[in-house]
Amino acid sequence: MFLLRDGCPPQFIDPAGRMRSISRRRQTIGRHPESDIVVDRGYNDVSRAHLLIEWTGGTVVQLIDVSSRGTSVEMSSSPG
Repeated sequence: MFLLRDGCPPQFIDPAGRMRSISRRRQTIGRHPESDIVVDRGYNDVSRAHLLIEWTGGTVVQLIDVSSRGTSVEMSSSPG
């Protein structure tokens, strides 16, 4: 499962717990080494090309599931 934490910029947390800030451009997430956010190859439930994520500013984050297995994303508010 992925975690998306709100904030400015929002933060994306992968299944291994690594946190990345989302930029204003579209980013690819997957196991492929050329993905913008590379998920460890050990996570077989994550496709090579799994998810497109785009932050357009403000509170809007667009998620586009491009995997054949589906994507689970949990939303969270930033701590205090």
